[in-house]
Amino acid sequence: MKTVIISSSLREESKGKLMLKAVAEKLKAKGADVDFIDCREFELGHTFRTTDDMEKIKERIAKADNLVIGMAVYCYTVNDSLKSVLDNCFENVNHKLY
Repeated sequence: MKTVIISSSLREESKGKLMLKAVAEKLKAKGADVDFIDCREFELGHTFRTTDDMEKIKERIAKADNLVIGMAVYCYTVNDSLKSVLDNCFENVNHKLY
């Protein structure tokens, strides 16, 4: 089973990213196939504008059996990087576990 983990924080040492890295290591130790996506490493477009990097993220998400998403909450909503990924890369996520 393939798990895609998405870290949407743009801070290098975000607590959420550190937590997701720990989750990835635990899953790998149990034999899971883990694909870690760090949004800081991709050029993300604005809502409804897809970049080449976003197409790569979309392909990786499409291959996943389940997803783990980490995010900080800013003003009671998601940050821009996660909003772009959700709007542009999640069209093929039916029947996946979150």
